[in-house]
Order: sequence, then C-alpha cells, then structure tokens
Amino acid sequence: MTLRRVLLALAVAAFAVSAAGAGPAPRVIRVSMTSFKFEPNVIPLRQGERVVLELVNEDSQRPHNMASELFNEAELTVRGEFRQGTTTDGRRFVFVDVGKRAEVEFTVPRVPAGQVAFLCSVGQHAAQGMTGAFVIRPAQ
Repeated sequence: MTLRRVLLALAVAAFAVSAAGAGPAPRVIRVSMTSFKFEPNVIPLRQGERVVLELVNEDSQRPHNMASELFNEAELTVRGEFRQGTTTDGRRFVFVDVGKRAEVEFTVPRVPAGQVAFLCSVGQHAAQGMTGAFVIRPAQ
C-alpha cells in the first residue's frame, strides 16, 4: 500500500468518525418579536432535542428580549447581535435591539414535561401580552 493510499484511508476514517459524532442538525425555530407579541408564542420542544431559536426583532421602534427559566437550565450558545442578562426574578434573557437578530442554540434539558413560560422583560411588554410558553414533551 502506498503512502498516498494510507493517508487517504486515514482521512476518510477521521471524517467518518467526526461526522458520526456530530449527530443530527438542530431544529431551527424562527421567533418574530414585534410590539407586544412573539410569533409563535407556543413552542413545542422535546427533552434532549437540539434547537436553535432564531430571535428576530421585527419591531421598528422597540428592543425586545426573550427571558425564560428554561434558559437557566440549559447551556446556551448565542450568536448574532445580542446582549445577555438575568431579570430581577432570576430568568436568563437574550436581548435583541430593533431590527437585529440572534440565534440561541441549546439542548432542551431534562426538565419535567409541561409548560415553561417565556416573556419579554423589557418595560411593560409582558403585561401588554408579550408572553409565551415552551411546551416540553418527553424524549422519544
């Protein structure tokens, strides 16, 4: 066997191992944030599922965020134009300015099945209806 074939075989094997460990691509869920609503405002998730929430602030006047206790339980990878923080009641949030977007990637934690609320904690946005829920279902 020539050196070229050995190197090619090693490269193919390395690629196969890395591709097998990558797992399925995350499910992308686009979430529009406008004056005083999330669309969708009910987001079904499965425990252990890898997701990307694409937060898009389509409001021409107001910044918004998505705050949820679910974010406290997950390791988040956030990309784009955003700020992160914690509300006064302890919910982690991702803040997106007017016309900007952010991607929030995480694996849905093994929290009890049921609903976990999310809201916009900017000003009185939640009181004006900017709320929603993640509906957590058991892993398949």
